[in-house]
Amino acid sequence: MSCPPPSPEVCPQVCPPTPPLPFCYVKPVMRCLHQKQTVKIIWGAMLLCALGGSCVYFFIGVPRRAKYKDYYA
Repeated sequence: MSCPPPSPEVCPQVCPPTPPLPFCYVKPVMRCLHQKQTVKIIWGAMLLCALGGSCVYFFIGVPRRAKYKDYYA
């Protein structure tokens, strides 16, 4: 009786490289997105209104008041 032929290697010595993992995109956070955008826009609008009102007061109102003061003094 002869021995059976040797079985092939279970794991070859040089394994093929593993395939790259699929890209994993981070899911966007959609909760409260509309509210956050609206709040940001409202804060920006309030800041611009305050800045605009201050500019009108200091560049138009104060000089006009000084001119009236000089005229009627």
